[in-house]
Amino acid sequence: MISFLRFSLQARTLSSSLILILAVSMALPGLHIGINNAHGINQTSNPTNWLPFGPQSNNTVFQYYTDSPAMFSQFSSGSIDVTDWPVSPSDIGTLCTNPDFFCGSPQLQLGVFDLQINHHSPLLGIVPQLMPRTLSPVHASAGTSSAACSTGFGSVSVTLENQETGNSVVTDPFNNMTLVQVLSGNVLGARTTLPGWGGTGVYAFPCVVAGTYLVINSEYANCPFPLPNNCEVIVSSAQKSQVNFATNYNSPSPWMLQQRGIYFRMAIAHLLNKQQFITGPTVSSQALCVDIFGSRVQGFSNAFCSPGAGDPGLPSSVLQAECSAITSSEQAQGISGGSQISIGNGNCNHPNNPPHPEAYLLNNTSLAAISAGGNVWWGTDLYSDPGYASQTDIRAACDLLFFAGFPIEPSGATCIDVANASVGTSPVINYPNLAAQTGVLQNHGGQQLVM
Repeated sequence: MISFLRFSLQARTLSSSLILILAVSMALPGLHIGINNAHGINQTSNPTNWLPFGPQSNNTVFQYYTDSPAMFSQFSSGSIDVTDWPVSPSDIGTLCTNPDFFCGSPQLQLGVFDLQINHHSPLLGIVPQLMPRTLSPVHASAGTSSAACSTGFGSVSVTLENQETGNSVVTDPFNNMTLVQVLSGNVLGARTTLPGWGGTGVYAFPCVVAGTYLVINSEYANCPFPLPNNCEVIVSSAQKSQVNFATNYNSPSPWMLQQRGIYFRMAIAHLLNKQQFITGPTVSSQALCVDIFGSRVQGFSNAFCSPGAGDPGLPSSVLQAECSAITSSEQAQGISGGSQISIGNGNCNHPNNPPHPEAYLLNNTSLAAISAGGNVWWGTDLYSDPGYASQTDIRAACDLLFFAGFPIEPSGATCIDVANASVGTSPVINYPNLAAQTGVLQNHGGQQLVM
């Protein structure tokens, strides 16, 4: 009897221990022996037996390459197991059809082909891009008045002017203007706010209690506090006063853009047909042509020049904003009126791919490199993509560079001559050109480089 009881107690103890160990193992996944977690990929399209996870490894070897083509070449040969760069459009057909590899679904990324320019340095030694801002104190001044409102009440009509642009009227539809009553002891009282809808730059306030008022706006510089200050106006009884509110840009920067630097960047934009470039082998139509990003006050926030992108294109006022500069440049060169690029002559428009025309592109008939079956003597790069500017756009770029401060050589030549020299398969010697400042751009032989 004693032996039986002892056996029974031992068996119960063993059973309890097994249950305890199993319970702890289920609660702590890390106690699993020999099995590691692995996460697959949801193969919703083009199912494959390829498994997007691999065996556990105690060591990882990193190999560095100078460019992505070299890396993908080593990946294809089996020298490396994992890449850290998106597959380029030109490699999709090769890699994604290989049964040894698996390509996931395409994902949007913030890749960009761009040219970045340092605004703080002169361009090619001749174009100052920045200039110090000249600021005048913000103030409000009353002008003429006329009879209005009942006794004890009055009104004002405020015109917003920017002192940094020659006191031009600010027609910003997103700016608000506010009239704040100033009570005894400089205590601020009731306020009336008007939106800038319509973009006239004039804010006609309704009748308010006569007295002293502070004028402030939402988007541009205001008078500094404390009160009283230069932005207070008197609202007279039974009168409507005309008030000019002289402001500045609301920016902490002491610098502003120089017009010649702006001309330079406009000229560069004319030298690429972006819609044709995105069809080339570099991006293989796997991108959108993004034309201009601007503030809301300019009427657009996303301006795509890719047809069917789903966003509104640029308004005609933006597309033609540079036409006056191009025409003025050709006038300064001595080009006759009938031969100028101008809105009046019908050749400063944007005919390409409506309803999404591209800014800074006047002709969609782009030139092409000789390697691509084109006819320009200077386009011999074997890796050239579509997107060379048209002869018209080369001329427009020349006009803007001329206004930016680059002289045309030889004396008496115009941008028509420069554009004519840009076509043809035979190299041109001593062709008309735009010249940079002496000594800024020189080759090894000491000869000045020209554009």
